[in-house]
This record gives sequence, C-alpha cells and structure tokens, in this order.
Amino acid sequence: MTPNPSARPFIVGVLLFLAVTSLWPGRARAAASPAARARSARCQLLVRNKTPFRALIHLDGVYWGWVSAQQSFTFTGIPAGDTLAYATTQYAEYSWGPKSMRCAGLSSWELSF
Repeated sequence: MTPNPSARPFIVGVLLFLAVTSLWPGRARAAASPAARARSARCQLLVRNKTPFRALIHLDGVYWGWVSAQQSFTFTGIPAGDTLAYATTQYAEYSWGPKSMRCAGLSSWELSF
C-alpha cells in the first residue's frame, strides 16, 4: 500500500491560483472602470412633436428613433456636450434642423410649424 500523499501540492496549487486571479491584469482595468464611467457623462433629450406627422430623430448623424404625432419622448444615453440634431418626417415631406444644442442633464427640443 502507498502512503497518503501530503497536502503540500494542493496548498501550493490553491495559493498559486489565488495569486494569479488577484493579480491578473483584467482586475486592474475593472477597478478603473467606475472612474471612466463617471467621465463619460450622459444626458437626456426631451423631444416634443407638436406636428401631425411622425418625426424621425437623428443626433450627430445617427438615427435614434422616432416620436409619434402630437407626442413627446425622452431619449436617454446621449453623450453630453454639443449635439447636432436633425428631424424629418418618414417620407421627407418636412424637416427640422440641423439644430446645434448643448446637451447637459436634460435638454428639450420642440418640433412645430
């Protein structure tokens, strides 16, 4: 019969595993990410559509969605700072903008004739 092996290889393996997982480079980036999120501020844009048409909303050349006729909608997650807004109807009968606006916190834009 062979004697029971010692627990030393198991303990060394556990310590090595804990050292590698705690010192892995991805952990340092994960700790720094909350500060990075704080720097990338976001804002909201309230669009009030006072027209009888659906308005397609574009912000900085990117389509963000649409606002139904005689309705309001708040777009969230817009990068804070200067934003170029443009709106058009579905078949481009009418358009609004381009309108330069500073987006900080909550901004609003009213579409009307």
